[in-house]
Amino acid sequence: MSLRRILFNCRMRRPIVALGVSVLLFSIALLYHALMSEDSIKAGIFSLPRENRKGLRFQSKINLGVDGNGDPLAQDSNDLLIQAALESVHERDLLSTETKEAAANFLAQLYPKKWSTATETDEMALELKHFLADYGLGGTIGCQEIDRMKVGSPITFSRTKTIDLISKDDSSSRDSSYDQSFHGGMRVINTGPSMALKTFNGDSDTKILCMREIYDPEYCEVMGNYRLLREILLLSTLQHSGVVSLKGCCLRGNRLAPRLQDKGILLVTESGTPLTQSMTYSSSWPQQLWMALQVTRLLIYLDESPVGSLRFNKLDLKDFVLVQNKDVKLADLDDLELGEKSCSSSSDCEHNGRNFPCSKGRCDGLNSRKNLDLAIINVLSLILSHPPRGIDEAAKDFINRLSKLEFDSTAAVAGELKGLLKQASPVRPLVVRESGNNGMDSSVRHNNYQVESMHQDDFDRSAGRDTSNQEAGGGGGVVFSGGALSQFDRYNRTNYPGIFDYPCSGSRVSWGCFHTVASLQEVAIKCISDPRCKSFITFSTKPESESLMTVVMKNSSDLAISRSSSGTTLFIRRSGYVSKDEEPLGPWGKVDKGSDKVKTYRSADDNNNHKGAGLEPERHENSRKEGSVDNNSLRRDLGADDDEDEDDIADNENEDSRLFTEISKCLDGVSQSMTSAYASREKRLMTHLGLKGTRESAWRQSAQHQALHKYNHLIKNSDGGGGQFTINFNRSALGDVHTGPKPAARRATFIAADGPGSYHMAYAVVYHLDRILGIYHTPPCVVREMSEVTVSEYQTSTAWYDIFRPLISSDGTLTGILVPPTPKAIKVSKMLLQPLEVMISEVVPFERQDKLQLEYVILWWLGRMKKNRNSHLGYKGHLIHFHADKAFTNTSLDLSGYLNHCQFPNVVYRALSCFRCENEKGSQSKSSEVCNLGEEVALRATTMFPDELELYFHQLQEDDIILSIDSAASSIMKLVNTCIKTFGRHVVLY
Repeated sequence: MSLRRILFNCRMRRPIVALGVSVLLFSIALLYHALMSEDSIKAGIFSLPRENRKGLRFQSKINLGVDGNGDPLAQDSNDLLIQAALESVHERDLLSTETKEAAANFLAQLYPKKWSTATETDEMALELKHFLADYGLGGTIGCQEIDRMKVGSPITFSRTKTIDLISKDDSSSRDSSYDQSFHGGMRVINTGPSMALKTFNGDSDTKILCMREIYDPEYCEVMGNYRLLREILLLSTLQHSGVVSLKGCCLRGNRLAPRLQDKGILLVTESGTPLTQSMTYSSSWPQQLWMALQVTRLLIYLDESPVGSLRFNKLDLKDFVLVQNKDVKLADLDDLELGEKSCSSSSDCEHNGRNFPCSKGRCDGLNSRKNLDLAIINVLSLILSHPPRGIDEAAKDFINRLSKLEFDSTAAVAGELKGLLKQASPVRPLVVRESGNNGMDSSVRHNNYQVESMHQDDFDRSAGRDTSNQEAGGGGGVVFSGGALSQFDRYNRTNYPGIFDYPCSGSRVSWGCFHTVASLQEVAIKCISDPRCKSFITFSTKPESESLMTVVMKNSSDLAISRSSSGTTLFIRRSGYVSKDEEPLGPWGKVDKGSDKVKTYRSADDNNNHKGAGLEPERHENSRKEGSVDNNSLRRDLGADDDEDEDDIADNENEDSRLFTEISKCLDGVSQSMTSAYASREKRLMTHLGLKGTRESAWRQSAQHQALHKYNHLIKNSDGGGGQFTINFNRSALGDVHTGPKPAARRATFIAADGPGSYHMAYAVVYHLDRILGIYHTPPCVVREMSEVTVSEYQTSTAWYDIFRPLISSDGTLTGILVPPTPKAIKVSKMLLQPLEVMISEVVPFERQDKLQLEYVILWWLGRMKKNRNSHLGYKGHLIHFHADKAFTNTSLDLSGYLNHCQFPNVVYRALSCFRCENEKGSQSKSSEVCNLGEEVALRATTMFPDELELYFHQLQEDDIILSIDSAASSIMKLVNTCIKTFGRHVVLY
């Protein structure tokens, strides 16, 4: 009986247990769904904008479309003022007092004072989600919609976040997925999606601060999410035309995951074009004033925002984007801090020698002044750095006072900008009048001069956009059907590497004729105007689609000597147009880089006399630096003396040509006289790199052209921002493995890094600096673009993909540099050479190892590298800069003590002497100042990266890098010359 009862009880318990388990599982599923998905209230979903960080680009590669009827951005100044008035209506504060107080209180929680007691980020994310839902804040796109979106190629990353292109799969949204902007006076059509997705990428700085208080790596790893949470709330409340709009977001924890659907915090923002100095250069004066006015209006708003006064810790021009062709908006809110500084007296509120009042424990007005000073130095001064020649005294006085930080309030700056904008002459679009003349048929009156512009169709053909191009009759070239480009035959994947170079006026480098141009039409005009130019080369296989590209002119048209090159295109001038006696075209012509239209200037009264005249390229260049655009040359002063202008043009051209020629000849002379010294240094370096008997040129050529194969030794940079790996070359791709000589490079280290601690472009700078001076303490490098197929193959590895994903271009390629692998024989070495506090009283000649280490120190100083005693790597006393990608991390570095030994390599001294400054009379100055070395190095480095407009790393602009190099070089020359005066040249130089 008892046995039956037991069996009966067991049968009854089974369904009950099964029912309980089912209920439990169902409850867990409901809870998971609630946590992982959005609430039913749409207001609980938002986004955070994030368009442009230091160097961040939020859209895919740009295709240029030229609008022959002008620039919609070029509006009447009155129209801009009317727009400003309308925007002020839209910017009225619509948040209730209760909402603003609640938002300010919640935002304060997102700035933890102590990380050890801070709320965990997954919990804080859910709290923020419910807060935004309760107050009806946030965007309109939520988790489910974002999860269904199509994520494009990664755009870029910062030290804390990754940004990807994102778009809806629905093709009906096509009209809203394109953003048009103006770059260099041309309409730019951004074919990428109009939204950007931002996710957390890890924040080492916050993690370190957190672990100083509580040693819990797992806990501190995700504390950087607080940055994203702050941005969500800020963008939900800062509803201003000067801040990018919030599209949507997803808050479902703090998880870090590779899949979009598994990520914890997702932010979506509107897209725009990053604001750059080249863009401001190409803008008219009213446009520059308008941009500056928008920035100042934003500063005024941030001083009294709905959540209180906000302060910038950092601010840069690249923190802004241009939206809808005209609106300058803040896209980077990472560095905004909440509230005024706390104080006990006015002495705690000091800034730039001025004390601000301490009211109720806070520095009243300090945030506003700090923001204004930051904006003037890093933003406004760059926007207004290119005023026209004819501006009145009031504008000159304003710019002068602005540069001296003489304004007491942002409102005062905005007031004067508004007044200048009212006075500014309206700049209206060109009105094209068609007359049917052979491609040069569009004209418009401008002041008393006739402006001729190429018809839209002819320009498209000349730029290579016409599909009716016919093949030439000689060796596979292509002839273009219209414009100046029709005088050239095109040969894809062809080059004249290292030969047929010649110096020319306006070149980016002294040893060749290098230019940055905006179209094929522009470079064709340049080549036609130069009797020495018989061909030119673009560092692109699709130059017709490039917005800016580097080109090099060559003085030969011999196709038989050309070589195959995967990344270049050769244009050879057809023999019927080449003549040694050909004169450059007249002085009035100009190729406007801003608009890609060929223009000629002449007096309207003389129009009939000049009808049918040829194109006349620009001959006046105010700067050696190619790529800066002078739109104000379109407006000539009516009272100017034409003869004097032509004389000035000729003088400037002759001076530039003389300077380039002298530097080039000087370096050539040093190279020829120091051939044996260079050869021995190169041989020593290549031997210590495990490449004995291999010439550097052979290694670079081999690494450039061999097919990439398998990789290993994957290393992530400790500071984030990319990494490196060893790559093997595929010899079988070159043909029979057993025939022919062995390739010079069997393997190489691929480095791709874009900050914050290391940059592969910085390595290229140090490399060129090393070779100009003939030191040979830096391994050779070559730029290599990894194809989309190779990237797709490599990124099957999760580890590889996580490291390099932020650096992959929108077209699926990855650009980096190849360097020889570090041999196992290379070890950490000691710096035996010690610095001296004062100059030595009696020179003691250096031994071999001292000489090697001094040359290492010279490059260390010029490259401003941060090193410790364990970062010197070398072999048998020969120290080598294997970590040149970390250059310019210590701009205040001073290694002058090492030169107090009064020993210096003659090869370096002679090279530096080629870059000594000149006085006003043109003779070489007796001083030791160096003026052109930094520019030469920068231009050679940027030539390796044709897609980059200028150098930018470690928060340094190209001008900062140039100044840093020249400053260190000047200090070196001063010390060496002092030693020479004291002890004699033959004693000091070895």
